[in-house]
Amino acid sequence: MRKAFLVHTLLAVILISSLYLAAVDEYRYLLSLVPEELESIVIEPESQEYSVHTADGTVLYSETFTRSEPLSVGECSSGICRWIEVLDTGADALSYPDSLIHRKLYELFHIDEVSLKSYTAGRFADELLEGKEPEGIEGLIVKKLTSKRLIDHYGVHGLYTILANRVYVGSQAFGVRAGAVSLFNKEFSEISMKERALLAGMLKDNERFEPAGNYPSAERRANVVLHELYTAGVIEHSAYASARNERLMLTPPEKIKPVEPHYLRAVELELKRRGFEPGRPMRVYTSIDLDKTRLARKVLKGSLQGEEGKLQGAFVLINMETAGIEAAVGSRYSDTLKRAFYRRRQTGSTFKPMVYCTAFANGFRPTNLIVDKQYSYNLGNTVYSPRNFEDLYLGKIPLRKGLVYSLNNATIQLAKRTGLSKVCETARNFGFQGDLKPFLATPLGIFPTTPVNLAEMYSTLGRLGEQRDTGLVRRVELADGEVLEFGRTGRQVVNARAAYQTLFIMKDVARIGTARGAGLLRGTAAKTGTSDDYKDAWTAAVFPPYVAVAWVGYDDFRSMGEKGTGGSKAAPIIARFQKELLGSRYRADFSVPEGIVFKKVESRYGGLMTADCRGRRSYTEALDVSNMPDPCR
Repeated sequence: MRKAFLVHTLLAVILISSLYLAAVDEYRYLLSLVPEELESIVIEPESQEYSVHTADGTVLYSETFTRSEPLSVGECSSGICRWIEVLDTGADALSYPDSLIHRKLYELFHIDEVSLKSYTAGRFADELLEGKEPEGIEGLIVKKLTSKRLIDHYGVHGLYTILANRVYVGSQAFGVRAGAVSLFNKEFSEISMKERALLAGMLKDNERFEPAGNYPSAERRANVVLHELYTAGVIEHSAYASARNERLMLTPPEKIKPVEPHYLRAVELELKRRGFEPGRPMRVYTSIDLDKTRLARKVLKGSLQGEEGKLQGAFVLINMETAGIEAAVGSRYSDTLKRAFYRRRQTGSTFKPMVYCTAFANGFRPTNLIVDKQYSYNLGNTVYSPRNFEDLYLGKIPLRKGLVYSLNNATIQLAKRTGLSKVCETARNFGFQGDLKPFLATPLGIFPTTPVNLAEMYSTLGRLGEQRDTGLVRRVELADGEVLEFGRTGRQVVNARAAYQTLFIMKDVARIGTARGAGLLRGTAAKTGTSDDYKDAWTAAVFPPYVAVAWVGYDDFRSMGEKGTGGSKAAPIIARFQKELLGSRYRADFSVPEGIVFKKVESRYGGLMTADCRGRRSYTEALDVSNMPDPCR
């Protein structure tokens, strides 16, 4: 009996010791996650700005954020710190844990009640721990241990002083001294009880708020704070009643007029997409070129002059080397970007290079033969029988002719043989945004997108299959010194040889194909597009380092008539822009990827020219050395 008791006692001691050692190990592990360096929450008093710059450094928009000279801990403790304390740890504080397990764990880790309840300590702890704390209960404990370390290091009022000196208080001001001047045109020592209550309330609620632009909300916020202070016994009823009856006199914020407001809105939308909050202190550097923008506006307006008044247009220019949008125009009459950036239209045959590039990447050669005739496809209850433009059918032809002359039936046949799903995958990898399904009509551009998105896709083609993050924003410099850059690197989404072969064929679109006679500069790789019933006219052109896209059409989708084609309406816009930007003697020059060779091939059947074929008509083709055609026969 005694022996059994001793054994049980020994086992209990071992179990308790093991639990204790495990708890000690866990405690040490969690303590190791608590940051040692706490100084990063202190921000030096300096002015910062939110600014948006063009490619040449012109400032489109700038707001200066003033940081005031800091309050000392003594100044804060004798005044506003006590008010912040009431708001931070009083009735409206973080709730004390009601779970017995949580309370015991916090007691085990010696976490005091102030560390648990303080919004301010928790806010700074989140900042120090961003991306570092574990999940679940361990994460909560690490956060509270960090809050405790902050309070032990700075003291409660020390933390409130840091908050009072760094928090945004409206009207481009940071810190309560700057807030007093910008909101009330007074020194901090001169502001009234109600004015101080508004500032204290803004310190508690750190969401961006502009009091001077919202008088009713500012009044409510100040009165709520006054009531909290009165309820907590910090101010007497007479002072509370007097302050409530006072009317806040706020200094209206200075109106800042942006340059190019339409561009600015587009930049702000892109910043949000990238995870930034526009208006916060940072410098934003864009690819916008104002000279090219002015030229694009002039060219679009001049090209459509004399056309029916409601006919509209859009133009986009992208620099492929930087992946930056340098110019965009969304109207023949105004500076709006809406038709360039936001309005989606069917792309027509400008989608066809996706088919040919996919085919070349999957083993097809530009010299492979295909039969171009009117095909009929049984789709269950209906028969789909697409026509070529002007009912032109060329019979058995090399693939390149299907792209040069934009032959619908040859292109659909090639897409079917390659795989419609593969074509869709290529388009998505090139950057197509929106719905895209492997329908028979997909190669003919039935799915809509914006001119900017189409230009992004052609930029990927022009970079020989390297897809990059295209946009207006190229660099962001944050207030803490961090610099983020966009569009410098990318990923290869298709074989470079396949992309080059597609571009090489597209040069003949401008020379002898659907854009002939439009005046595009020599060497330009282009593709025109026209949607059903002549509702949309497109041209996309690649002339390194640029890609340009032009669209023409009516907002109400009416037909432009038989002359409303991409070659007649859109291509001349790009040609005119090219000549004014680069001069009429410019010749586009493309980098040739390794593994591409230029060989003479027989025109009719696509075989390599040999001495046996001398005298037959031929042309020069860009061929992949790993996939060469047979000699002609």
